[in-house]
Amino acid sequence: MGLYGSLTYAPIWTGEPLRLEGWRRARFYCPVMPELDVLFPQMQLGRMAGQELTGERLAECLHEAFWACAEERSKTARPDRRYAPNLRPLAHWQTSVQFQRKNLIEQMVQFASNDFTGLASLLLQGSLADGGVVEGYSDCDVIAILRLPQSKESFLKQISSVFQINDFLLAYQPLMHHGPMIYFQEALGWATESTLPSAILANSVLLVGRAPEVEYVNGDLEAGHAIRVFERFFERNFLRAAQLKTAFDALWWISCTSLVPCLEYQLQERVSVWKRDLLTNIDHPFLNKTTQARLALGHWMNSRLADDNWPVRGVLNPGLCLRQHKQTMRLTAAERESMGLNEGLLEEGRRYMCLASAELFELNHRQLFEAEPVMVGGWPYEVVDRPKTMGLKEYDQLRDEWKERAMASGKVEAIYEYGSVECPGLSDLDLLFVLRDGIGKEFFSNLRLSERQQYLMGHDPQILPLDAVEDFSTIYPMMAVRRLVGRELPLRDAMSMPKNTVAVAITAYNCRKYPGDLFTLADCQQTDFRTILAFLHSFTHVRQALLLLGCRVPASVELCIARDQELRKEFLIEGNLLSGELGPAMRLMLDASAGLLFELEQYWLRRIPWLHEVLPVSSTAEIAARITAAKESRDFGSVGLSGILDVICSYLSDASSAPWIESQRVTELLGVLSNYRKHKRSYLDKMQRAGLLADTYIADPQHLTDARTIGQRYFFEISCAGEQAGRGAIPTPEWGDPWSFRVGGQGNNLCVAGWSIAEDWGSWTCGKQALLLMRLAGNFSCQLTFDGYGFVTENHRSQRIRMLANGHRVAEWLFTFGAPMPRLAVRIPQELLLVGGELLLTIECPDARSPRALGLSDDARLLGLAVRSVCANRMASQSA
Repeated sequence: MGLYGSLTYAPIWTGEPLRLEGWRRARFYCPVMPELDVLFPQMQLGRMAGQELTGERLAECLHEAFWACAEERSKTARPDRRYAPNLRPLAHWQTSVQFQRKNLIEQMVQFASNDFTGLASLLLQGSLADGGVVEGYSDCDVIAILRLPQSKESFLKQISSVFQINDFLLAYQPLMHHGPMIYFQEALGWATESTLPSAILANSVLLVGRAPEVEYVNGDLEAGHAIRVFERFFERNFLRAAQLKTAFDALWWISCTSLVPCLEYQLQERVSVWKRDLLTNIDHPFLNKTTQARLALGHWMNSRLADDNWPVRGVLNPGLCLRQHKQTMRLTAAERESMGLNEGLLEEGRRYMCLASAELFELNHRQLFEAEPVMVGGWPYEVVDRPKTMGLKEYDQLRDEWKERAMASGKVEAIYEYGSVECPGLSDLDLLFVLRDGIGKEFFSNLRLSERQQYLMGHDPQILPLDAVEDFSTIYPMMAVRRLVGRELPLRDAMSMPKNTVAVAITAYNCRKYPGDLFTLADCQQTDFRTILAFLHSFTHVRQALLLLGCRVPASVELCIARDQELRKEFLIEGNLLSGELGPAMRLMLDASAGLLFELEQYWLRRIPWLHEVLPVSSTAEIAARITAAKESRDFGSVGLSGILDVICSYLSDASSAPWIESQRVTELLGVLSNYRKHKRSYLDKMQRAGLLADTYIADPQHLTDARTIGQRYFFEISCAGEQAGRGAIPTPEWGDPWSFRVGGQGNNLCVAGWSIAEDWGSWTCGKQALLLMRLAGNFSCQLTFDGYGFVTENHRSQRIRMLANGHRVAEWLFTFGAPMPRLAVRIPQELLLVGGELLLTIECPDARSPRALGLSDDARLLGLAVRSVCANRMASQSA
């Protein structure tokens, strides 16, 4: 199928003519030999040839590529069995099967017998083979087994023959959704049940040539490619019922999604299955629904195919023929609904595809997590920020533009880059701007990037005041730092830092990032494609960090790196990736998170032996179990190690506040962590004075747990917000007095991170998470009432908001476009408050979207909750 897949599928799918010139540039797919698909796209062959890709040279290149892969395949693919199907002969079929337009099939047989170059066998299968035809619906399933062309002449004649077979099929059914399935006779020695199912051969009719003999191998890789054929189309099309605009769209969707249960059964039972047997012998709810929709659609189509205009024969290109008939077969919403083609059925089809992909993944990777897979990146979710093909020159141009604009302003001391652009289109440009004294973030508010430039950046740059440079490089483990422009500053990467300093920074950074942020990504209704792939790539830096500490690199981390390299290679060759890859990538990263946390634990247990008394975890599997348990509660305080660091930063600075820890142990911990603690506090203070937001993995805790329970819950994260605001300067709202979030309002003093600049009416949360810090006088239970609303529009109809109080979920609100707003009141029990009445509110906005992404404006902020004011009211008696 590899040579002519674009001839038999592309013009049918797209409804466009396909000429030889276009075919040379097309991407082909070879399910029988996926190696060809990965290594030898036709554009690649053109570059290999180093000349104009004539038909003759293309045939030579493909022939060489085929046999090179075939030789490699023969070393590893040992046939499990030989199969010679007992096919029904043409004469028996002609006498036993009757249906309308049967003469067209017989004309195709006559053509194939006389004029089809290099044809070894022609088989008819499906409903036409057994007579179970649904008029107006059934297509014509033909398998052509060809001999590989050896010359330019035979190559061009085969192309012409394929076009003519397409014409015959479209004459039988003008809304055919594919051409003939083509296999090479030379490849039948390593066929798989997913690429040439024996169940199909067993129910086929031999039209021309000899019955093929097939040798089967066990091919999980090919099973994956069989599913990916459908993924490539469906992940960007037919996500909503309204996208089924014509009968062809509905026909294509029903036909392909009906195969998903067959693929699922095949994966589970390790044998192929004929769809009709599955329909007859197994009560399959999803197949039952698609069958009913198929029959209704067939009757609808048949009633609209006028006998005098159909069949069409002769001169029409397959794409033009299809385009012509599409125009007369448009579906209304009422017609779709009457056939059962609604949102529920489409979502069920997408979920089946996700499950099939996940099962394939499970065949090839041992998982620590036995719970249901995280289905991130599958079709049930909207996928945004898809990778785009870019060039290295575009990154160079953006660097030069930043250097010119920033340095010309006189407000930037230096620009640094960290990381590297290894895969244009997937890689982000990681820049760090050091601002001169007295310059704040308003400098960047006036800079505007084009959409393409914003894509290259991928995220906001790091922005530092000049006096925070040394602090930042001490607490943020950067790799491959280099100066682009400006004067040399004391900005050092992790490789050049003292081992003790970098060990603390690596632990604090990575324990905040994994696995908490992975679950945050998984919880979003919109899947950020590049963000997930960026997390996968970050395990390359994890590996560097572990090696720097002298730690073992877990196999799970190596698997992430290998998968990242595979996907980047695939992207560079193909120019796109499947969102179905993201779910398996997420599973790999969860495995790797458990391995990473285990290795960091072991490092600190070696450094501070007495931690054994409060660190009972003994295996990666036990950490994985904690991660699974934390998935629902989102309480990752019992998973990460960063609490060991932050307990020094907030509670143990005064040893008397934690008398249950021996003073000599406090002194020991202070000795190990004092440098990190000093620079972290200094960094937060300087960023606050400059009006800049601190880096999320340094300043923003995911959850907060009372440090007094460290004996039982030794993993926790203590808020850095107390240090950022100064422990004695945490704002204390007056009971019953609303605090405004408008420009100059007192409510802005509560904002720690994740908030946009205050406006005349109030403030927006900006990003997926925002923090508020306050102290409640008298340590009472209270009710907080917010005056605000969620960001919803006609094309972004819902917004979930969750609120956590000191790490405990206390409220969840749903804003729906056109519906009444929920009452934004939340009760804070006294027992959730920390000593002194401190309260850190975490506002999670998993559905935050930017107006720019919705096509409303150029505003790139991720908006979640708008807040005008908040009011605290006392609810209970004072605590003892």
